[in-house]
Amino acid sequence: MTNKVLILDIEAENGSPREGRILCIGTFDVDRSKTIVFTDELERYIIERFVRYFNYRKFEQIIGYNLPFDLRFIFAKCMKYGIDGGLLFKARTVDLMRIMKSINGMPSMNRPGKLGEWGEYLFGFGKLKKACSVNKLFQQKRFSEMVYYNKQDLKLTYLLWRRSEMVLNGNKM
Repeated sequence: MTNKVLILDIEAENGSPREGRILCIGTFDVDRSKTIVFTDELERYIIERFVRYFNYRKFEQIIGYNLPFDLRFIFAKCMKYGIDGGLLFKARTVDLMRIMKSINGMPSMNRPGKLGEWGEYLFGFGKLKKACSVNKLFQQKRFSEMVYYNKQDLKLTYLLWRRSEMVLNGNKM
């Protein structure tokens, strides 16, 4: 039986789903090595297309960095627009930020570090530098720059997940 894994990262206006909107949802289908970033001027369409894709592909596991933030935002938007999540909120999840904060369930008082910091430390590159915020890129309709930024986050998340799998579970890279 295969374990269909999806790397997930969203870009949002701010930290509150009630006050901000999702600007894009980035996905990396590990089995197919395929990246898709869902974006649109209408938030509802972003959510609907992402949920439809997730359920069509029948993903079983979602990997992300600070994944509860992303899933909470998506859940709130599904609630707002009355969108059935299907398999989305039933999938197993792996939050890499939690792993970086606590090994074997032993919590640490140290901060977990940011995704970009781990990327620089482990792989020699971090998050892309942007001329302005993702929100400004969206407002200025500079979608390709926003998508490119999101794809870099997906790449870092995937590499960090693979490395953690190798160290914790002996899975080859």
